[in-house]
Amino acid sequence: MQEELFGQVSQYVFGGLFVVLFLYVLQTSRRREDRLLRHAERLQEAFQETAETMKIMKSEMSQDLREIKHTLEMRGRRKYDN
Repeated sequence: MQEELFGQVSQYVFGGLFVVLFLYVLQTSRRREDRLLRHAERLQEAFQETAETMKIMKSEMSQDLREIKHTLEMRGRRKYDN
């Protein structure tokens, strides 16, 4: 009788421990996922800022190249004009 009672109690104890552990794992997984999503959002913002900076740099470089070409063309014309 005592063995049966001990067996049932131990099953309930292990069942309770399983539920507690399961809830703990769910909670920590949710926290980890939240941190991961915040990190992904920060990375996405950083990539967008980098893309915008690259666009600005591209337009500035294009303008600089046009100015260099113009300067070289003017020097070439002066060379042939003289």
